[in-house]
Amino acid sequence: MSDAHGKSKRAVAPGPRHARFAVTMAFGVAQFLVDTHLAKSFERSEAS
Repeated sequence: MSDAHGKSKRAVAPGPRHARFAVTMAFGVAQFLVDTHLAKSFERSEAS
């Protein structure tokens, strides 16, 4: 794998499993952010 700073002779192209991993992690982070937002909104509404 590379971060686009040149290629070595041992460069490895990302495969389908890397794509699945990236999508799964993106979904996990997004879900965490939504859950956090909802939890904080709920806490604020209870305090009022």
